Amino acid sequence: MADMNSSSYFLDTAKTGARHVYHTGFLANDRQKDKADFEEVGGVAHMMMSAHLAGQVILTQRRLGEFRYEYIATKTANDNVSTKLRPAA
Repeated sequence: MADMNSSSYFLDTAKTGARHVYHTGFLANDRQKDKADFEEVGGVAHMMMSAHLAGQVILTQRRLGEFRYEYIATKTANDNVSTKLRPAA
């Protein structure tokens, strides 16, 4: 799993077309509060979704097995967007 620092670095420095695996597992389950690293997993997922909604990345998944995926962010050509994580509403 990628952490907040590596994911933020990717958003700030990656060139168009670069890919970043920001989570491996089953994101909907891994974000549950009973998981040890749920805050980090949720924070990274939120950061990537915010970047996606801003047009900065395209989010895709690659199935690795039953309930196991790679969650991938691919950098777009839209470099004029702030990458700073905003608090959830």
